[in-house]
Formats: sequence, structure tokens, C-alpha cells
Amino acid sequence: MKGFILKYVLRILRMNKQVETIRILFVDDNQETLDSYEESIKVENDSLQEESMQYKAYKALTYEKALDILDENRIDIAVIDLDLGSEFTGEDITKYILKRYSIPIFIATGKPADFDSKLIGPMVKVLNRDDMSLLNEIKKQMQSKLVRFFSKNNGFLEQQIVEFFWDHMSKNLPYWDQYTIDEIDLVLLRHTTACLNEKLYVSNSSGKYFNEYHPGEMYIYPTIKDRHHTGDIVKKNDDFFIILTPSCDIVNNKNDYYVLARIINYDKNNNSNRIPERFYFIKNFAKIFEVDNKDKEILEPSICFQGLISVKKEEISDYARVASISYPFLKDIIAKFSRYYARQGSPEIIEELK
Repeated sequence: MKGFILKYVLRILRMNKQVETIRILFVDDNQETLDSYEESIKVENDSLQEESMQYKAYKALTYEKALDILDENRIDIAVIDLDLGSEFTGEDITKYILKRYSIPIFIATGKPADFDSKLIGPMVKVLNRDDMSLLNEIKKQMQSKLVRFFSKNNGFLEQQIVEFFWDHMSKNLPYWDQYTIDEIDLVLLRHTTACLNEKLYVSNSSGKYFNEYHPGEMYIYPTIKDRHHTGDIVKKNDDFFIILTPSCDIVNNKNDYYVLARIINYDKNNNSNRIPERFYFIKNFAKIFEVDNKDKEILEPSICFQGLISVKKEEISDYARVASISYPFLKDIIAKFSRYYARQGSPEIIEELK
């Protein structure tokens, strides 16, 4: 059964044409099992002679050896036995990986219930060797664009960071080396992300301005900030809201109340073809947050600038945070919100009386 699982893993990994060598870490306390994994690797490589990639197996009998391999090599995927016959388990290795690396993890065990369910997620799968249907889960995982994006082996993100370092940071090294501030790592991280953002929105690989957003870019989920903040989408009972309190007030703890705007369904079959200024449409809301929207063909989730409520600071915890609006969209929302309430209006002048 282990060989069968491995065969599927290898076939799926082969779909990633950007990686020439797929490095797979196998962790098991049984040497025969590890040898069978390695033998299957050799057989698969022989069948891929005409392909542009090969597979390489890294074997670990113990927890300590697995950590050494992870730290010394660029591993693409880990297949881990849950019971390692020692004080450490496959669960411990999983926790180690989750803190340091962004690779898919497959836990191979005959007792899936023994694995901490809190660790299971899109990137951490538990394989029951007796359950053949889980092979489909492996296929879905390794076809993920997200996995390829974060891959350390020629992943897109890795390539962009390398290019940024040599094209920009390496030329400014003397400037940055003169600083000894304690938080230099955070300063460099902020500067790096700002420069990458500048590079991204100036042009893409085709030389065209990259100004079209995917709806998923609008949301940050789960939230990053440790407390309620401007742009947070919150929920109470079955109602959704967005926090529009100025961020400077929240950061400086100067707000006694939070200003929330309701997120409602706007009827697109409304009499007017023009979108009223009091509404701001938010894309993919129902899909991302699994909102039951049976009339999605005619109803569009929208921020209603007229549907405002004030919530006392000590009561904001009653509103659960479900996501945040990312900055490019939040900036636009705040601008339109401010413009809506800053309208002056102009007097209507009738024709001069004769």
C-alpha cells in the first residue's frame, strides 16, 4: 500500500514542470519501509528518462535525522509516519515544519484519529493507508498553484526575492549596514515588501501595467492584526459589518466607539442603472464567506454607507472578526465613504423670472 501511495505522489509531483528535482523526505522508523520508498523512487525515475525532472528521496529513521535533513536541504514534500517508536512522533515533526517551512505534509498512518485534528488543513493531510480515496486528496494538493508559488525550488516568490536582492539590495548594502537598530529585520522586511509591490504594479513580465485584481486579493483571511481594526469584516449573529473607524484613532487608542457599516445585499434589478453612491460592491463575498445567497444572480453584497452603527469599545468583542479588507481596496472604500459624507450639494437655480 505504501508503494501505491508513493506512486501517486510521484505522478502528481511530476506535473510541476518548473522543478527539475523533486525532493521528498520520508520519515519512518522501519528501515524496510524507507528502502521500499527509495526503490519506488528509482523505478519511477527510470520511467521518466525522457522527462525534464527526476525525484530524490531523503530518508530519516528518527525525529532528529528528519530535522537535520529539513534544515540542510530544500525539501518539496514530507511523507511522515505518525508513530516513530520513540518519545517523538510524526506530529512533532509536523509542528517543526509548520514553524519554518511552507511545504505539503502527508501523515501516513493506520490510525488517523491519533493525529491532532487542529493541525490538519489544506497543507497537512492525514493518509489512512487502508483508505484509497485519500489519493485524490494528494492529487488536489500537488496541483495547487499556491504550493508552486511558495516552493523554495524555483518557486515564483523565491525568484522574485532573489532578483530583488541582486538588482536592488546588493547595491545598497553599505547604506543598510551602517544601521544597528534592534528591529532592522522588520525594517528590511517592510522595505522589501514595499519594493516588491512597486515592482509588481509598475509592470509584469509582458511589460504591461498590472492593474487588474483577482477578487480573492480583496480579503486577508484569517486576520493578521491582533485586535479589531479599520477594514475588518465582522459578524454578529447573521449580520456582517465592516469597521470604518479611522485607523489613527484605533492605533492611538483615541476611539470610544467603533463605526461600523452594514454589508447588505443590493438588488441589481433596481430601477436605476447607476450604482447609488451609498453602496460599495464587494466581489466574491458570498463565495469566500459561505454566505447563503440563494438570489446571487440579482443580489450583490455591498457596503451600505447609510447603514451605520456605533459600537462601544468594550462591546466590540461581541462582533467576531472574519477577515480584513486588503489595503488597496480599503483605501478606495475609505475614500468613497469620506466623499459620500462630504457631499455639499448645490442649490437648484430656476430660470430667471420675466
